[in-house]
Amino acid sequence: MLRLAILCFAVAAGLGWLELFDRQSALALTVVEVGGDLPLPAYSFAGMFGLVFLLLHVRERFQAAAAPAPAPRAARAKPTLRAIDGGGLSFRDGVTRRAHNLPLESGARLEVDPAIGVPFRLVLDQVPPGRAKRAIGQVGAFLAGLPTPPRLQVLFVDCPPAQQPLHILVQGALSQHLPRGHFKVIANGDKMDVMFPNHDPIWREQW
Repeated sequence: MLRLAILCFAVAAGLGWLELFDRQSALALTVVEVGGDLPLPAYSFAGMFGLVFLLLHVRERFQAAAAPAPAPRAARAKPTLRAIDGGGLSFRDGVTRRAHNLPLESGARLEVDPAIGVPFRLVLDQVPPGRAKRAIGQVGAFLAGLPTPPRLQVLFVDCPPAQQPLHILVQGALSQHLPRGHFKVIANGDKMDVMFPNHDPIWREQW
């Protein structure tokens, strides 16, 4: 609207110059002749249109300023203990049952509580890179349905070489289901440690 208003005011200024000051050039004579059949000078019409567009622009700005701000996007709710164990099992038993029932690619297995501070370890035994990535993604989807754990280990055992570093493979597969900024992958040979700095305290309290 503002651009249309400026354009109309520019046209009005040009017509006004031709009608009021020039009045001798061929263009000015044409404008005066045409304007003679109008109830008002031609520049007045152009100026009025410019004023209308300007007022519409001002109204839009006021409406935009008065409009309520959009509601903030609701964060994904953390899975609750009841949602995990169905209300009948402890947190540890409910998570363990979920882990044991998790379908994985052939050659992949998810170990529960294999070491202190490590709730889960995904072991990939002679698994090609494509299947390994799918298995890691399956575990990522599994973790997305739990309160954020402190750590995950991914162990590659006699796996065919991948075209990219293993920690990049793990990071890419997990980031399909978990926010990339919420975890860090640390490579240690064929073992990848996935650390979650902001893990849920329930793992310390009830695991």
